[in-house]
Amino acid sequence: MKNDHRVIIVQDDKIFSASYSNIIVIPTTSFEPKKHWDSQNNRLKYVTHHLLHKSQYSELKRDTIVKCEQLFTIEKRFLDRYLFTLNNDDMEEILKRIALVLGFNRI
Repeated sequence: MKNDHRVIIVQDDKIFSASYSNIIVIPTTSFEPKKHWDSQNNRLKYVTHHLLHKSQYSELKRDTIVKCEQLFTIEKRFLDRYLFTLNNDDMEEILKRIALVLGFNRI
């Protein structure tokens, strides 16, 4: 990848410590209505995506899609800078989608 890419850290704070060199993240992408929005049903096209609204996060340049089906483990050294913390409602929605992807909703 050429450019920086924003990610959401989903690893527990207790595990995200100096002793661990890896961290679990979810990639994000800019929201594009034609690509991500189902206008017929007035919702996102993919149940595994979550929409972060720029109006709630001044640090975002645009509305942003969190791709919850794409969990990655990366080395902490690739994290450049911390930007902001998601509110509890958005984090809860992201965690629900991760549970869906991993099949935890069947347990």
